[in-house]
Amino acid sequence: MRQNPLLFAFLVIALCACGGDDSSPSVTDDILPSHLLVDGDQLLIAETGANRVLAWVDEELDIFADASVGLAQPVGIAALPSGNIFVANHGNGMLVELDAKGAFQRTVHTKLGDNRLLSVAVRSDGSVFIVDDKGGFGSLYRVMLP
Repeated sequence: MRQNPLLFAFLVIALCACGGDDSSPSVTDDILPSHLLVDGDQLLIAETGANRVLAWVDEELDIFADASVGLAQPVGIAALPSGNIFVANHGNGMLVELDAKGAFQRTVHTKLGDNRLLSVAVRSDGSVFIVDDKGGFGSLYRVMLP
């Protein structure tokens, strides 16, 4: 897949400029936006340092999910075939499943431990894969869901 760096730079500038008043969420470098997922009409943004995922829809930036649903340093986001979303938590090594509106569905224990989970990906058949940072050397695992 070919990527357009100019479009990406424009998107980053546009996102950083969003926010408006002090009560609106905004994306800044000090909270470490770490992963993006386009899901339908919304762009989901994992913010590791803020323990949340933001949703950008129609030029509006809102909180999609946060620590209240179990997010702990989210570092990856993937869409499931069902329409739900998996968020990979670096902080506790777990996957959090959310529905399309950001409501908690379940937690999947990866047994990797804290500060090891780096990413999550889901194939069209529903197979879930994660990347682990074991001692600085990444490993790929397939997660068997209950």
